[in-house]
Amino acid sequence: MSRKKRRPKKQPVETSSPVGPIAIAGRPSTFHSKPWWVSDWWNLEPTGRSGDITCDIGTVGDLAVAAASIRGDTHRLDGDRCEDAFFLSTGVTTSGDSFLVAVIGDGLGSAKYSSFGSRRATELFGNHLTATICKTDTPSPKTVKAAVETAFETTKAKAPKWKGGDLSAPPLSPSKVSSAEIETTLTFAVVPAEPTPNEKRLVLIGSVGDSPAYRLSEKKWERLTDSGSGDIVDSSTRGVHSTDQLTTSMPELADSDVLFLTTDGIGNYISQGDDMLAVGTHLANRWQQPVALHEFINDMTFDMRGVDDDRTAIVCWPNRHQYMS
Repeated sequence: MSRKKRRPKKQPVETSSPVGPIAIAGRPSTFHSKPWWVSDWWNLEPTGRSGDITCDIGTVGDLAVAAASIRGDTHRLDGDRCEDAFFLSTGVTTSGDSFLVAVIGDGLGSAKYSSFGSRRATELFGNHLTATICKTDTPSPKTVKAAVETAFETTKAKAPKWKGGDLSAPPLSPSKVSSAEIETTLTFAVVPAEPTPNEKRLVLIGSVGDSPAYRLSEKKWERLTDSGSGDIVDSSTRGVHSTDQLTTSMPELADSDVLFLTTDGIGNYISQGDDMLAVGTHLANRWQQPVALHEFINDMTFDMRGVDDDRTAIVCWPNRHQYMS
């Protein structure tokens, strides 16, 4: 009498666990307590382009640049798109000097088509500003600021005039969508990409809304954009289509410094007044020098209870060759 052979039990495949989001300031959040493929909390946007992770890294001149947008946990749960966007472009002046234009935008939560609005505004502004600076010989603060004003006006005029079928555009004709429905913040930087004898360079920073820019120097963050206090508190809550001009400044960036543009999904947790917060301390330690692509993404996906908004960051390291090892 023959016996029926038993099938061998399927053995689990042993794999090394990748490093997950780092929990900051206490216990991990509930959202990240289960794997994404089990929890039913990571939902795709029904019409496409959820935007969980968008990332660019690269170099121009002596600059190393990393940028990413991460969809927030609230939008993952609701099956909505990431409302943040970034745009990077490079150019060369007629005298042969290279430069970087970096732009970020955070679509306002009250705007129905905020995801489209942030992407459209950052791209329009960045492209126009880059093209204008490329036509100059030796950019001066005056000529660059004039280019910024023109790019801003062009963005405000062209953003509400898309064509049917444009990628991720609202399913309505532009005439049926108000500018408030594509409203977004906008923060930008124009960074010379050539080394200087004194190891410092002037950087043009501009913003409308609450997406901040910082300079990291000796592991301390210094905010370069207005914090929303004082006489211009109203402009900090507005966006591209509800204000007349950007607020600009021209700080110095030393070769030992790091430039950081971000949306409020990270920016709100960097510092409070002169005091550095837990996220600020973590990123100051991590981003003192360029990091590998997977490390950069992992740094941005830190886990902190109650921090569930979209996150965008552009990080720029001058004199990249100093980080050879």
